[in-house]
Amino acid sequence: MDCKKNKTTHYLIRAEWLWGGIFCFLLSIAAGIWEYRLLNMQKQEDINPYEGQLRIEVTYDNWHSGLVNSASCSLCGNSAKEQMQRWHEADTIGLILLNSWTIIEFPMTEKEEKEQEDEGIHYNHAKEISCLSSADPSRGMARANITWSDEIFLDAASLQQRLCQPCLDQVGTALSFWKWEQEEKEALPFCLIDFGTKELYPIQDTLLAYFIRDYWVELDFDKNSVNIKSYYLPKREPT
Repeated sequence: MDCKKNKTTHYLIRAEWLWGGIFCFLLSIAAGIWEYRLLNMQKQEDINPYEGQLRIEVTYDNWHSGLVNSASCSLCGNSAKEQMQRWHEADTIGLILLNSWTIIEFPMTEKEEKEQEDEGIHYNHAKEISCLSSADPSRGMARANITWSDEIFLDAASLQQRLCQPCLDQVGTALSFWKWEQEEKEALPFCLIDFGTKELYPIQDTLLAYFIRDYWVELDFDKNSVNIKSYYLPKREPT
């Protein structure tokens, strides 16, 4: 009688190998689940919540000035002319925080290099807006970082009381921006100014860079901040 047919074979596996194999198996399952969740999260982030909506332009061309005496206008009035005279002669650009009407100069020319005593960082704060600015006239460059809280708003009433109608119209033009139809969004209450011409330029997230005469400006937006870099780049004279 052949007994080999009924013989059972047994294999011995060390306990640490067995549990190690089980652990690796469970770990691979957990890694697969985590990767699947990450892919789903990435897909959700890539979905545009405003898909199918139209882009519309928001303008402020219906503002009406409440200023009785145009000579007291904060942009072109008598007091403003005295304040901006030096900046006008320097022929440079600057930043205006509109709600508080705080004006910050960007000194970037050789003339200002001789007059500039402090090239350090300057800090300005007005309610929900903070600004750090610095300039290096010897290199023809300046930068500013503006941060704001979620409670930021455009104080239109204050602007209508401090500006004459032509200046108010110019501010309104600089504040125009684009958004989706159902998007909750307002204009950021600051702009750039060309002291040489007194023209205003926008700081809205629909723009990334532009020229102001001989000054090149770059805007880098984040959720609640914008980095502004400006460079003095005059045209080279032909030799």
